Amino acid sequence: MSTLCTRCSINSDKDLTGSESSLASWLNISTTIRRSSERSFRNWRRTERFRIGYWRGYVGSKKRIESGTSHGEEDVGVSSSEHWSGDLVRRLTMLFVVAVLVNYPWERLQSPLYVYLGGASIPWWLCLAASLADGLFVLVIFGVGWMALGRRTWFEQPGIEGYLVMLISGVAISAGVEWITVHGLRWWTYGEQMPLLPIVKIGLVPMTQMLVLPPLIFRLVTALSRYLDGTTRESMRT
Repeated sequence: MSTLCTRCSINSDKDLTGSESSLASWLNISTTIRRSSERSFRNWRRTERFRIGYWRGYVGSKKRIESGTSHGEEDVGVSSSEHWSGDLVRRLTMLFVVAVLVNYPWERLQSPLYVYLGGASIPWWLCLAASLADGLFVLVIFGVGWMALGRRTWFEQPGIEGYLVMLISGVAISAGVEWITVHGLRWWTYGEQMPLLPIVKIGLVPMTQMLVLPPLIFRLVTALSRYLDGTTRESMRT
């Protein structure tokens, strides 16, 4: 009887040991499967992130190529455009200011050759208004030269063509303005001392003004612009 009990006990221990061994094996297998699944999931996530990032970069670069420019080119283009427009505004401002300053003394000196309404002399403020208009006329000559010669810096080295532009534009502007203000609108009239061009009856002095002063104004602006550019370069170096 005791022998039978001993055998049953031994068999029970073997069964328990085998169950524990089977459970341990199953746990090892499940742990291995779980770790393998986690590694596979992490690898999939990295692959997916890479694929999404690559696709976004590809789409973005494709859009930039299709638009014909990249971000760097856009920045360069904007910077160049801003520099170009700023330089143009500076030149136009200099032309206008210098033209007003140069034309005002001429307007004052020739004012006794005109007769204002009621036989009065030309007041100073009307000479100032005329010099402001002269500044606009110089800008018109600048625009005509730009369109005719295809260079916005044409007045810096005008040559024969540039001086012809100044001559023809000056004559056309002066003749038109004098005819409209004196013979058309009759804002004022010529005095007895005003020399007149025959046939057209236009004052010779204002005609000479638009022939002589624009080349002088353009030369002054060219010299002033070069001086300011040189001063700017020196300040940037220091």
